[in-house]
Amino acid sequence: MTCAECDEVESCGILLAFHGTEMGRSARANLERIREIGLEAWVKERKARG
Repeated sequence: MTCAECDEVESCGILLAFHGTEMGRSARANLERIREIGLEAWVKERKARG
């Protein structure tokens, strides 16, 4: 299981603190994309980007 699959991802204290950082904003965008299209599709999408 990843954070993208967790029902508490929007209210997780650990993630909320992390998402306030520059790296965290990127991670949050990735989590949102994984939630939209699924992990396998996200991995394929990232590989296609290079």
